[in-house]
Amino acid sequence: MLDIVQTDPVQRVTASVVAVSFSRKEVWFVGDCQCLLNQELLLNNKEFDAITAHARSLFLQTEIARGKTLTELLQYDSGRAFILPLLERQMLFQNNPAAGQYWFSVIDGFAVPDEGIRVQPLPTDIQTIVLASDGYPDLKETLAASEESLQALLNDDPLLFRKYKATKGMHEGYVSFDDRAYVKLKVRGCS
Repeated sequence: MLDIVQTDPVQRVTASVVAVSFSRKEVWFVGDCQCLLNQELLLNNKEFDAITAHARSLFLQTEIARGKTLTELLQYDSGRAFILPLLERQMLFQNNPAAGQYWFSVIDGFAVPDEGIRVQPLPTDIQTIVLASDGYPDLKETLAASEESLQALLNDDPLLFRKYKATKGMHEGYVSFDDRAYVKLKVRGCS
C-alpha cells in the first residue's frame, strides 16, 4: 500500500488542520482552513482551488446557456465532472515545493515541508479564536451565525458557482457542500 500511495498521490487520504499553540502564541495552518482572531479573518486557501472553481463556474454557465436547468445540474454536476481530472492531478503538487507555483501543503501521511506550515502570531490582545474548516464560506463569530450564513448561501446558490465559486456544490440528499468543523475559544489572557 505504501508503494501505491507514494507513486499515486490520488490514493492518499488527506486532511487540513488549523491549530493554536498558547505556549508559542501562534496559530498553525496546514491545508485549506481558516480562523478568526478577534474577528479578523485569516484564510489559507489554495490558488489551485480558485482556478478550478472558476473553471467549473464557467462550464456550468455554458451548460445553462445551452438549456440545462439548475435542477438538472443539481442531479448531475457536469461542471464538477469537467474539472475532476484537474482535481485528481493537483495531488501531484501536494507537499511538493519543487512542483512550482501550484504546490500546497496538506496532511497526507508524508512529511509536510516547513514552508507549507503557515504560522500566524496571536495578537497580544487576543480574546477570541475561531478555528474552522473551509466548509464555512462566510465564517462568523458564532457557530449559529456561520451555519445561518451557509444555509442562506446554499438556498441562494446551491451549486456554488455564482455568488460563491467552489469546486463542488450541493447534491440531492446532502445538507451542505463540504465537511464542516468549527471550534471557538475564549481567551483569558495569553501572557
